[in-house]
Amino acid sequence: MPQITMTLPAISTRSVPAASVEKLAPIMGDVAISWAFLDQIIEMWLVNLGYEAVKRGIAKNIPGPLEDRIELLTKCFRRMAEITHLADEAMPLLFEARELATHRHMLTHGTLSHYIAEPEAIVFMKLRFDRKQGFHVVQQEGYTFATLEEMAYEAKRITSAMQRLKPQFDDLFDDDDE
Repeated sequence: MPQITMTLPAISTRSVPAASVEKLAPIMGDVAISWAFLDQIIEMWLVNLGYEAVKRGIAKNIPGPLEDRIELLTKCFRRMAEITHLADEAMPLLFEARELATHRHMLTHGTLSHYIAEPEAIVFMKLRFDRKQGFHVVQQEGYTFATLEEMAYEAKRITSAMQRLKPQFDDLFDDDDE
């Protein structure tokens, strides 16, 4: 996702006009809803593949954090002979979801910090404690409105592609031990 290059004023002088917040709200809602569907299909893939990976010793457990879930699914497509033929299609989707997740994280956990008129963009800012440095650091990302709309579209596109791929491994690993 392309962010904008920006020179920002001091934090104390920044502003976000009410009109831009009103314009942003439906776009952010679309990003949030689209991401929820993407996150859910990743979970559905884990239901199909993750438990089998644990049984085979590929993983110790089903992870919680997104990065770890994507890593486990990547291992599944590399190591499970039944699905390695799907890796060329599945792996790029997982990598795209990972990339999109970093931006979604900023949008979800950051706060509106500044409005830029040209190109019309919003800057998100987030404080994060850096354990190595022992203090808080400021993270800032600027996104044009068009880029935010593209994020929602990309989440839907990735979700749709993952949904189309899922039936190819839905019933491979039944728990029937009969």
